[in-house]
This record gives sequence, C-alpha cells and structure tokens, in this order.
Amino acid sequence: MSAKKRITAGEQSTKQALREVLRGIEARGNVTRERALINLLTDLRHLMDDMGEDFHWFSDRSYAHYVRERHRYLKALAERRQPRTVRKAVRE
Repeated sequence: MSAKKRITAGEQSTKQALREVLRGIEARGNVTRERALINLLTDLRHLMDDMGEDFHWFSDRSYAHYVRERHRYLKALAERRQPRTVRKAVRE
C-alpha cells in the first residue's frame, strides 16, 4: 500500500473512531449532536491540559492542515464533475 493510501486509510479510521465516540456521548447522556460535540472538544482540552500541551497551538496548526485537505477534496470533487473532454483540455 502506498504512503498516500496509508495516510488516507489512517484518516478514515480516525474519523470513524471519532464518530463512534460521538455516538457514545450522545447515547450515554441522551444529548443532542451539538452538545455531544461540545463535550468532545471540552474533554480534548482537558486531556491536553493534563498532558501539559497547549490546545490553541495545536488547534491553529490543525486548522491549517484542515484547510489544505479541504482544498484538495473540493478540487478533486470539481474535477470529477467536469466532462472528461474538459478535464483533458485543462490538463494540457
């Protein structure tokens, strides 16, 4: 498996794990999705405090990663929506 596929698989498994944690929070406390997300982020902040890490430093850097990943995703999505002849012409 290529490095890119391993990274993508890792990202997917991380997102899946977070979805399961979120569902657990919702089920455990019988709370809304909004409240469950707030609880999840709050607990992450507490965990990072316990580890002596600066949540905001990591949050800033993670946002930059998110923006790059989102841009790549939207670009790929737009390319898939173009007719094949247009995609070929754009590449040339």
